[in-house]
Amino acid sequence: MLKTWLGQETGQRNDEGEHGVESPVMFETLEPRVLMNASPVGQVTQTNIASSTQPVVVQDVNGTQLTVSLSGHGSWQITQGPNGLQLTVTGTDANSQLTLTTSPPGSHHGSGGDSDDQHSSAPHFLLNSIDIKGAIGAVSGQDVDVQGNFTAEGAIGAVSLGDFKANSQFNLLSSSPTSDIDLGNVTDLSFAAAGFIGNLEVESWISDGNAPS
Repeated sequence: MLKTWLGQETGQRNDEGEHGVESPVMFETLEPRVLMNASPVGQVTQTNIASSTQPVVVQDVNGTQLTVSLSGHGSWQITQGPNGLQLTVTGTDANSQLTLTTSPPGSHHGSGGDSDDQHSSAPHFLLNSIDIKGAIGAVSGQDVDVQGNFTAEGAIGAVSLGDFKANSQFNLLSSSPTSDIDLGNVTDLSFAAAGFIGNLEVESWISDGNAPS
């Protein structure tokens, strides 16, 4: 279910090539629900929430806001799936930079969710999945948590994200090296990388109730 606040929406790119937002329409994501309709049995319907051409601010049930900024080539889209919000990024290259920032309730911009960890003092925002379809220079979002999957299908230079909830997956499919990965609190994470990783840092890593050695 979604609640909508009407406002002025802008979808133009700024001079640096970033997809920004001035006075956004805001959506509040509540608990996932399956609505009965005429779709064939077994077909999952996804609802488009925001995109680089419609850069509204997404707000969770606690009021924390998520803003997506992509500099360089590429586009992004957030959809509401059966298990939560899904971010998909396409058309990027090695010079593209994806930045995810959060703001407390009542804010329009800035970094600022829901987590009891010390990875940052800003509120955290939960995504079900992040899928980077092409190469990308960096993904930065230390206040964005994942309960599901993070997948980079192309070469990726660096990743900075928040907590990874239990039984999530982190997949780097390219054999190209990744210089740096920085994560928050990690629990029972399935981690796979086809290429070399220069540096991997986490706040904590618990696997099956124990921290790995």
